Amino acid sequence: MNRSDDVFLLIKSLSSSEKRAFKITASRHVIGTKNKYEDLFDLYDELPDAEGYDETLFKKKLVQKGIGKHLAADRQYLKDLVLLSLRSTKSERSVTDNICEFLEYDEIFRNKRLNSMRRKNIQKAKDYCLTYNRFQEVLIFLERDYQLSMEMNQDELQSMVAKIEEERKNIYALLQDLQSLTAYHRVLFQHMRVNGQYIRKEQATVIAKLEADPLFMQFKPGRAFSLDLAYYRIMQFYALHQSDNEAYYDYHKKVVELYEAFPHMIETNRIDFKIAVYNTVNAAFRLLRLEDFPALLDKAKAIPAKDLNEEGEDWQNINFYEMLHKMNTGKSLEVSDQEAFYNKGFKKYKRKVNMARLRAMMHNLMIAHFLVARWELAMDLANEIILQKTEVRQDLAFNARFLQLILLIELGATESFQHYTRNFERFCKVNNLLLEDDAAFLKLLKIYPFCTGEKERQEVLLAMYQRSDDDKVSTSAILRSGVVRPWLTPKLKASNLNKA
Repeated sequence: MNRSDDVFLLIKSLSSSEKRAFKITASRHVIGTKNKYEDLFDLYDELPDAEGYDETLFKKKLVQKGIGKHLAADRQYLKDLVLLSLRSTKSERSVTDNICEFLEYDEIFRNKRLNSMRRKNIQKAKDYCLTYNRFQEVLIFLERDYQLSMEMNQDELQSMVAKIEEERKNIYALLQDLQSLTAYHRVLFQHMRVNGQYIRKEQATVIAKLEADPLFMQFKPGRAFSLDLAYYRIMQFYALHQSDNEAYYDYHKKVVELYEAFPHMIETNRIDFKIAVYNTVNAAFRLLRLEDFPALLDKAKAIPAKDLNEEGEDWQNINFYEMLHKMNTGKSLEVSDQEAFYNKGFKKYKRKVNMARLRAMMHNLMIAHFLVARWELAMDLANEIILQKTEVRQDLAFNARFLQLILLIELGATESFQHYTRNFERFCKVNNLLLEDDAAFLKLLKIYPFCTGEKERQEVLLAMYQRSDDDKVSTSAILRSGVVRPWLTPKLKASNLNKA
């Protein structure tokens, strides 16, 4: 990403109030009678948001405005000016702001030799950092405490230093354990983000390391919020690996409960808390605990978004799960739902939606159209999912590829069906996706469009239905797609009626 893209994205991320604040800041930097930085800001702001940064269009506008003689320097200054405006108009102090203030006070007290006030400030800072689990910063203040102790009453030096070293030892132990747990979680999360529900060899290797690690196997919650958070999140992946959906849901609820037990951590990690809530809704869906959806989503809705980025995050998650709830409580999604998704939401929050969630939302729309026999719309979405240039949620791309085969059958495109089937098999072979149950089901599916009579068709349908037995779902990528039985059941019923 080049510098001009940076400035474009920065300006496009601003809210209306932040843009007004910038205008006030920029008015203090007028050169002569014309404020070229405000003009440059307006040019960026006028560029279409949806299409992304267009250098050619931007330069045309520069020529029209008669600015841009020193464009590289002006861009950098504009960027600095926008950041200055954001800093100066920030309404809430962050934990980092407060820690920096403690450090500034420490410098003042040290320079003025106000040792008693300095000690109180250091103790207050350590307590504050511990409250918010900022362990690295605790070490900074412990070092300041040690320096102060060396300058104070020598009679107390030994006991003071011993106390500081004991505190330092405890913090290092916390940091070491937190680093280990965080490393496990990050690797498991990375595998999930890329592969979705697929259990890869690499993921199994990490699980094996976990099971051999006393820190994980003998972990007891209660030492620190961040340790418990990392442990519960690892346990979510562990439960998923064990195909234990009840435990998977329980550990997601534990994360939400942990946050609620430390409300100050919600204040400083509001987006992370909301994501924890959304993930818990997802875990509830695995158990079809649809009745839990509204109360969980209300927890997230109760915390209003503070900026456009957070607003986009809320939109993609709440829209996704309300869509999921609607699909699974007997309410069919209409074409208008898709139009609302694209026109009212996606266009507005395109830059805020992560690809994994976008792919999942499109996947759900695809399934919704499929379940009510809107074959063409489902096929359009399947094609769009497959053409997305991303490595995330490969399980959903697999579902779309598989669904294409069924859609081609329904659309009567037998020639295309054969071509797509060969491509699907190649894709599965390259990615090592088809297990024995998948291969057997696919073999039957390849026969179905070419059945010559009702009897043969019914036999193949029944064989496919038997292959879709619930006991095989956990080991079958095809059956996990969730479309096999909903597609087969009405066909079997119709076949039996015709037979009668």
